[in-house]
Amino acid sequence: MRFPDPDFAPDPKKITRHRGALYNPWLNITVAALLTAACTVGALWAVGAHNAVKAGAPYPDQALDATGILIGAIALGIAAVGLAGATVFA
Repeated sequence: MRFPDPDFAPDPKKITRHRGALYNPWLNITVAALLTAACTVGALWAVGAHNAVKAGAPYPDQALDATGILIGAIALGIAAVGLAGATVFA
């Protein structure tokens, strides 16, 4: 069995069930686009928070906070790129 299935074409006017998954192109693309936007905004916010922590007054766990925020920003950036791909190919 090849992916994507060449014999499957979801009906854009209704929800189609195929191999246990629900397909509605309008709903799937909209949700993927909203999640992409949310991850992008989250990544940009995390980068701003990282810069604010680094530029702020020193405190005992500043390096740990900056590292944690940077890891979160990277994860959100990777998720945004993956979701952008899902939005395009949905």
